[in-house]
Amino acid sequence: MQRSNLSQKTYKDLRSTVVDIAILPWGATEPHGYHLPYGTDIYESKGISFRAAELASDRGVSSIVLPCIPYGVQNEGQRNIPGCINIRPTTQLAILVDIATSLMGQSIQKLVIINSHGGNDFKFAIRELQLTFPDMLIVAVDWWRHPVVKQIFDDPGDHAGALETSVMMYIKPELVTSMDEAGSGRSVGFSIDALNEGWAWTPRDWSKVSEDTGVGDPRSASHELGKAVVDAITNDIAKLVERLASDANIYQKF
Repeated sequence: MQRSNLSQKTYKDLRSTVVDIAILPWGATEPHGYHLPYGTDIYESKGISFRAAELASDRGVSSIVLPCIPYGVQNEGQRNIPGCINIRPTTQLAILVDIATSLMGQSIQKLVIINSHGGNDFKFAIRELQLTFPDMLIVAVDWWRHPVVKQIFDDPGDHAGALETSVMMYIKPELVTSMDEAGSGRSVGFSIDALNEGWAWTPRDWSKVSEDTGVGDPRSASHELGKAVVDAITNDIAKLVERLASDANIYQKF
């Protein structure tokens, strides 16, 4: 029983509970090389959310972890890959609007999104929601961007590489196949410098980028590296949740 897991609560549990903050795991359903499951982003966002919520609960924060959204915004380059489920950015916005509406109706005015998928960019959605719910604070966390990642991994990889493989070895090891079966994660960039340098952008055609849908070599991954990075990230997310839940002012003074 996880103290903050809404899916495990009863009405009696919540009827008289004041919830300080909601946590929303958001993943995707897509391939992750030959060695990780299609639900990798789902398991990562759920595992990190529950661990962070438990740590925040130890610090006196009353939080609820909402059921994970299992579908992400993909790119058109994945449309022919079997099992890859796409939602549009406008669909993502609509889902978030409905969730925020429900939370506001219950006087829950703070929401943290724990995102595991690079295609999920919540900036535009949060900006849209600020116009409808100016009193609601929504914070999106891309956990893989935490600075500790570069301290622990020389080459974390972009997709199903050493970072994601290590995290899955820690939180869901039974779903990670042998590294003997893993692909190399070899990938190619664009033939145009501006697109590789990042100041020009277009979605990647995944079948032309990667041989095995991975980007980054997973073979240096380990359970120990996964535990180190997850522990560091969840501890800092818990601190963030605690601060957001307890402090109405998130800005420094002039």
